[in-house]
Amino acid sequence: MPTYLELEVSLRWVKPKAWRRFLIRNDFSFDVLHHAIQDACGWWDSHLYGFFAYDRRGVDWDTQFARSPHEGGWGEPPRGRNAAKVKLPEVLAEKGDMCVYVYDYGDNWEHEVKVVAVHELDEVFKRRLLAGARAFPLEDCGSIPGYEELVACFQTPENKLDEDARYRLQWAREMDPTWRPDRFDMESEKKSFDKKR
Repeated sequence: MPTYLELEVSLRWVKPKAWRRFLIRNDFSFDVLHHAIQDACGWWDSHLYGFFAYDRRGVDWDTQFARSPHEGGWGEPPRGRNAAKVKLPEVLAEKGDMCVYVYDYGDNWEHEVKVVAVHELDEVFKRRLLAGARAFPLEDCGSIPGYEELVACFQTPENKLDEDARYRLQWAREMDPTWRPDRFDMESEKKSFDKKR
C-alpha cells in the first residue's frame, strides 16, 4: 500500500496567506516536490531553487540540504545535494516535519513546507491537490514589495491609480489575464495538478 505525505505549502511573509495543500508519494525526491510546488503555486520553473532545514529556532540558512540540479557551473561549488538525489523521507517523514523551499534567488520567494499528515492509501497516484487559497505572486513581480504594490493596484479603482500603478496593472494583465490576488479556482487547478500513476 503506497504512503502519501499530506503537505501544506504556504508563502512566507505574505498576508493574507497564499497556500496549497496536496498529497504526494513519500518515495519521491525533492526535485519531484519542487515540480509539484511549481505547478500548485503557478510558478514557471524558470529560476534556481533550494530546500533548507527548519527547526524550533526557525530556518537554518546554513543547511541547504537539496538544491536545483542546474545550480553551479559559474565558479562556485553548489550548496547542498542535487535535489533529484534526496528523497522526501530524509527530511519530511512524519506529521509536523518542516522545511523551507526558496524559489528564485532574485525575488527570493520563501515557502514553508509542512507535513500535515501521513496516509497509507489503496489508490496509486503521484500527487493530488486537496485545497488552497489565494493566488501566488506573478513571476518576476519584484519580491514581497512588488507583490504588495500589485495587490494594492488590484484593490484600488483604476481611475484613482497613478501612471506607475496603471503600468503595473497592465503588466500583470499581460502576464496572466486571469490573475487576481484573491483568485483560486480549485476545480481547474486540480485538473492540471493531479497526476495518475
